[in-house]
Amino acid sequence: MASWSWLKRELEDAEAEVKRWPAWMRSAKETMKIQTKADYQKAITRIDMLLDAKPDTPDGEELDTLVDLVKHYETEHVKTT
Repeated sequence: MASWSWLKRELEDAEAEVKRWPAWMRSAKETMKIQTKADYQKAITRIDMLLDAKPDTPDGEELDTLVDLVKHYETEHVKTT
């Protein structure tokens, strides 16, 4: 039977790192860009955490920014068939 503990650790690490985003995100919002697949995965994880955010709140603004960044990344890097 396969052990999924490695995946749990990966997700926990990603969530811990993503939780630090809001502090620097507000100050660097205009210059941010998702550059790697790892950045992309972290953004998706954070979006999942913010799905219930209310508009016009810091979390809502963060959600909007991340969605825009993910859309931009997907247009340039994700192939659709």
